[in-house]
Amino acid sequence: MRALAIAALCALGCGTATDVPPASKPVRDPFIAMQSDFTAMLAWTEWEVPDIGSNFGHRRGGPSHLYVNRPVPEFHEPMPLGTILIKTVEIGDDPRDWDVHGMVKRGGGFNEGGATGWEYFELGLTEDREPIILWRGEGDAQNPGGYGRRLDGTPVGCNECHGAVQAGDHAFARALFSPDA
Repeated sequence: MRALAIAALCALGCGTATDVPPASKPVRDPFIAMQSDFTAMLAWTEWEVPDIGSNFGHRRGGPSHLYVNRPVPEFHEPMPLGTILIKTVEIGDDPRDWDVHGMVKRGGGFNEGGATGWEYFELGLTEDREPIILWRGEGDAQNPGGYGRRLDGTPVGCNECHGAVQAGDHAFARALFSPDA
């Protein structure tokens, strides 16, 4: 009986580790994303990213999609704390071969020297499409991660490109999914 009462209470408001707070629900500042926050990412709102070069981010090599965990405000407004953006480049049928990168609106003064408030991630997917965090951080050349390398072999950090698109709150593909774009 006690277990039934606990289950009923949880159904009314407990939520799980994979639940993402709705946009209207306050999120703790800073929002520190855990692996469980990415679990349902392939079921989030999705947009196909056109193959038009680096204007929308990373190199291509297959179909690319953008996944967002919550409604996004108009283009000129910053994205709310707890917003998670995931971009996939789907190279082949096996999700373990896909390139998967993400940005999380962390807040708390994180990444003040680059794309302020954003933390970057590289994710891997299992055969069952379950995400695994491979690295996380500011994504600058001094930290592990980043995306790709220059011709001289030095890493290209996430901030080097995303820091330049302040108008879209540091998201290249913002024009694809903002209500007023």
